[in-house]
Formats: sequence, C-alpha cells, structure tokens
Amino acid sequence: MYNLVISLEQNDFELKEALDKNFGKNLKYQNIKNFDGLSFFINVIIPISGLTVQIVDFIYTHFTKKGSAKKELPKRALISKDGIIGLENYDAEEVQLILENYLKNQINEK
Repeated sequence: MYNLVISLEQNDFELKEALDKNFGKNLKYQNIKNFDGLSFFINVIIPISGLTVQIVDFIYTHFTKKGSAKKELPKRALISKDGIIGLENYDAEEVQLILENYLKNQINEK
C-alpha cells in the first residue's frame, strides 16, 4: 500500500470535489499553515495500491496546465519526504514517470 500525498489551497473546492468523487472515504485530511502564518493549505493523503491509469489521469488533469482546461491553476502539488513536487508544466508521460518514481521511493523507505 502506498500513500499519495497532495497539497492544495484550503479554498480549492473544485479539487476537493474531484478528490471525493474519485477516492471517496479513503481520504485523510490535514490542515497546514504556511510559513507566512496567513495561508492555509490542506494535505490530503490518498491510500493507493499502485499506479493506475486513473491516478495518472487524475493528477495530469488536475495538476498540470496541459491537462487542465484552466489557464491559471490554484496552488497544487505532490508532497514527498524531500519536499514539494509541482507538476504544472509536465505532459502526461512525464507525470507518469514522476509518479512511478514517487511510489518507488516509498518502497525504498521501508
């Protein structure tokens, strides 16, 4: 089992709705205050069994400018033990490679 950890702005209702629709009750939420003490973010932990087309498509659609219909995306990122991974300018194949490495690093941590 893996954890896909993402960060989003607290008022990013579009992504919250998409998360609930795609992953339902399995989500765990953590409220996080940014370093400035004013910005509030939510980290969402998504337990997954492995990398699937659904997960790659979800991340590509909601985290990249190329996959999104929007010109300007809210702040959204993957969270790893080494920091934040922004995905705005990647294409679908690059997103898949990043996610593969992300999950592979979780195996190496155990």
